[in-house]
Amino acid sequence: MLWYALEITPKPLILIAGGQYSSTIKLNFLEPYLKPVKTIISLETKQQLLKTVYGGKIYYAKSMFEAISYAYHLANKGDNVLCSPGASSFNLFDGWEDRYHQFNTHINSI
Repeated sequence: MLWYALEITPKPLILIAGGQYSSTIKLNFLEPYLKPVKTIISLETKQQLLKTVYGGKIYYAKSMFEAISYAYHLANKGDNVLCSPGASSFNLFDGWEDRYHQFNTHINSI
């Protein structure tokens, strides 16, 4: 669950999120958990729902590689990067295993 991952991950934090949020999903409950988030990198370029609950800067990435590149350039020493989409990402990956593999592959290539 995204809210739990946000709660337990040490701050400062850059969040790689995204996926296919339905307009019926109520994201308001995430607002307090997003306050300490430094930046969001969204894997869904058409995503507008995150903007309704997060007032900070949102970058849009078309791939995990691009998201990791953004995170690398935006992060300062001591920042943590959390990849927790918070919604179905079947439009971007073959499943959670593929998402995990791509994240680890790109992180380890830096």
